[in-house]
Amino acid sequence: QPAMSVPLHWNQDGLPIGLHFVGHFGAEATLFQLAEQLERAQPWFDRLPEIAKNLLRT
Repeated sequence: QPAMSVPLHWNQDGLPIGLHFVGHFGAEATLFQLAEQLERAQPWFDRLPEIAKNLLRT
């Protein structure tokens, strides 16, 4: 079964809160379409939690 996890909200500390979606067998295209729509509505591609930014600086 195809599945995906996507960040849909961020808490006060800037950490992502995600949801997990599971599709029917062979429905990968449906999940990709959903991911595209969610990314367009609430872009997350270039969002990085502060804790991760701090780790990358060291």
